[in-house]
Amino acid sequence: NARFYSVAPGARNSDMTRTQIIDEELNAVAAYLRERRPAILDAWRAAADADPQLTTSNSLPRSQFNDHIPDVLDSFERRLQAWPTEPQRLDAQQKRHAASHGLQRWQQGYRLREVTREWGHLQLVLLDELEKYANTRTPRAPEAMEIARRALSELCAESVSDSVSEYFELEKLEAEGHVRDLARALSEERKLQRDR
Repeated sequence: NARFYSVAPGARNSDMTRTQIIDEELNAVAAYLRERRPAILDAWRAAADADPQLTTSNSLPRSQFNDHIPDVLDSFERRLQAWPTEPQRLDAQQKRHAASHGLQRWQQGYRLREVTREWGHLQLVLLDELEKYANTRTPRAPEAMEIARRALSELCAESVSDSVSEYFELEKLEAEGHVRDLARALSEERKLQRDR
């Protein structure tokens, strides 16, 4: 929800609403994250490589490891830039990217635990970047960092949920296929035994 604040006495842009100042700060955060994209992806890969519980990712080339995450990061940046409104299409795009990431990881042989741990590493890397931004600048609107952190938490929670749902659905379909194959093989075996 948009909140309007009066600008503190002596502020440089006294004709701006607090919401406009927060909006400018969130746009600056989004630009910072865009600029830091290669470093973010490198730090995420390093965190995954250092995690002994993530073994599948170690064998993937960079483009397959990154997969749909650049699109997810684009969604996060757009979410920050869209504040105080969040168009539904942004959420729909993010859901598609996260679900596609779950599909890709399932196809690459990831275990479900690996998928969720990988998302956790991405969340921590992005949180570190938000903290670097906050610590190296004097934000005109400290509330903007609260909004950015919350948007990050929402993004990661929704993305984990969407990835896991897609992954689980694919596992379920695969299991159903195995059951059909076993039922067919059992039926054929019974037919062979009757024909003897």
